[in-house]
Amino acid sequence: MKLLFTLALTLLMSTQETQFKYVGNWEGALNIEAQNVKLPLVFKIREKEGKLNATMDSPDQGAYGMAFDKAVYEEGKLTLTMTQANGVFVGKLDEGKIVGTWTQNGMSFDLSMTKIVRKGKS
Repeated sequence: MKLLFTLALTLLMSTQETQFKYVGNWEGALNIEAQNVKLPLVFKIREKEGKLNATMDSPDQGAYGMAFDKAVYEEGKLTLTMTQANGVFVGKLDEGKIVGTWTQNGMSFDLSMTKIVRKGKS
């Protein structure tokens, strides 16, 4: 019984540790080739009480703090769902970036997000 509890706890902690790697501010741009447009996006991913929540900014559209309805880490992937925009992002960590696909209104776009690192004051 003790071994089973230890294994369950280890699995839970490893999932949370990986989930926490997604926490932070991430920036990237959708490349909308048909319109020759690059649309900058910022994902702000937070953790509270073991659960993820996230918002998105689209500065060029003047849209800030749009809340994702769901922010879920499962099976090695991050899924962010935004009903108001009919959009879903699915990605995974790859060499320090979140690499995935943004799908909206039946169209899909590759999207790579890089963590925003603020330099400390000297």
